Amino acid sequence: MNIALCDDCRENIMLYTDLLSSICEKHRIELKIDPYLSGKQLLFELGDPQRQPDLIYLDIDMPGLDGIETAGRLRESGVESEIIFLTASTAVNVILRAFDVDAFHYVVKEETPRERFEQIFLRVQEKCEKKKRETLIFSCAGESRKVFVKDIHYFEVQGHCINVYYKDTSFAFYSTFRKIENMLSNQ
Repeated sequence: MNIALCDDCRENIMLYTDLLSSICEKHRIELKIDPYLSGKQLLFELGDPQRQPDLIYLDIDMPGLDGIETAGRLRESGVESEIIFLTASTAVNVILRAFDVDAFHYVVKEETPRERFEQIFLRVQEKCEKKKRETLIFSCAGESRKVFVKDIHYFEVQGHCINVYYKDTSFAFYSTFRKIENMLSNQ
């Protein structure tokens, strides 16, 4: 599982890295964590569609760009990663704003027990695995597109090029229909 952990406090990054490592070891889940110290840094790194993690743990109260604004910009740029907010705030208005950006959950630092944190993580991990099974990635000329199978309308072959039509757009790439059939049969 690929996780981006964004918090302006290095100690919190170390704390949650250790906690997630322990949970993943216990449940035999492969884990990769990329730490970020600001929303700005996270936005810069996730500009590449290939770098989108499965899950983003995002602190809300950060200087400059706060976590909710960061999450909003991520969503606007097409990032579909699951988001769990990490914060010390229990204010209702903050919690409600967090869900405006389609957050999976909201964890209160130093108040959420380890068992509850683990339950939330295992639920989101299961959701991320399901998403992976329902997604195809197409690449051509250095550009990649992650497409949900449910959004695909049809494929069209033009010579050696295949166009996938999904939602209200399309993407052209080089492949064979045999490879497409194999990708779809593995779903």
